Amino acid sequence: MKINKLTKHLVSLIIASSLLLSSCAKNPNPQALDSSKLSLSTSQIILTSSGGDRQSLKENVKFTVGSAQGIAVYIYPDSVKQTIDGIGTSFTESSAYVLAHLDPQKRKEVMQNVYGEQGANFSLTRTHMGACDFCVDGKYSYADTPGDTDLRDFNISEDLRGFRTSDHPGIKDTEYDLLPMIQEALSVKRNQDDPELRIIASAWTAPAWMKDIEDWYQLMTPENNYQGTGGSLKPEYVQTYSDYIIKYIEAYKNAGIDIWGLTPVNEPHGNNGQWESMHFTPESQSEFVQNHLGPGLKSAGLSNTKILVYDQNRDGLEHWTDVIFPADQANKYVYGVAVHWYESTFKVYEEVF
Repeated sequence: MKINKLTKHLVSLIIASSLLLSSCAKNPNPQALDSSKLSLSTSQIILTSSGGDRQSLKENVKFTVGSAQGIAVYIYPDSVKQTIDGIGTSFTESSAYVLAHLDPQKRKEVMQNVYGEQGANFSLTRTHMGACDFCVDGKYSYADTPGDTDLRDFNISEDLRGFRTSDHPGIKDTEYDLLPMIQEALSVKRNQDDPELRIIASAWTAPAWMKDIEDWYQLMTPENNYQGTGGSLKPEYVQTYSDYIIKYIEAYKNAGIDIWGLTPVNEPHGNNGQWESMHFTPESQSEFVQNHLGPGLKSAGLSNTKILVYDQNRDGLEHWTDVIFPADQANKYVYGVAVHWYESTFKVYEEVF
């Protein structure tokens, strides 16, 4: 497979304060500029810098013919690569916990600054299904009853539980949590001309009882030669895990939250047992999507929910797409690839990114 095939709606995810996508080129020829475009100017310049600027509005500048001095970024508007589906940040239990320490009015100001038209106005976000390393205590799922393959006890109450002041002094809103935070962001967007907020959901792990280690993760220790693990799905629970993801999407939909896209799991290579995780190989994830998750979403009337495969670092990207993309040619379940901006972030797949 040639790497240019990766331009199939490739989506890059970064768990950070924001996402920045840009296209650059080397050694441009300033004389090759189209003279009809020389009247172009910037529409708005907003600067945040170590010099003290905080979203400061700066004077617009016109584009001119010539060679830039110092550090230069060359932009070619006619060179189109992947489609940008959105730019944004993440919803996590830990961020809800921080916001719960604010007075509600101050919290609303923060949400307006992030999702409002006069603020960053983010249009794409990510959230976690069950526990992750951005949780307060962690080690929970929405189906913690061992052997409950019908998922009768499934519920998303953990995302609504809030934080008690007896356990967390300083909390101002004890009912604020992950799901209310997402609902609050959606209420901000709802009053805009473009109200869409695309949410990508990722599980860090299946419920512990579905995995071969029957635990959330196993720490690295001298006894296991410092090879910690998050474990893998037991074969008999592969379908149950697919059902679990679909139930999550349905439960959130019932709470007024549409999930735009999902990844089968965050970081399928694992993290050496440092926090909640679960392993997939390219082959096992491909089988999971083709025979379980893809058909399950279709059967549930959720075919519009985008499946993003992989969801780890750039350096492993091509190996995963070489396995998963060819297997998806017939069914077209896979929308794109989720990529973390860790490892090999310099001169890796420049023609794609």
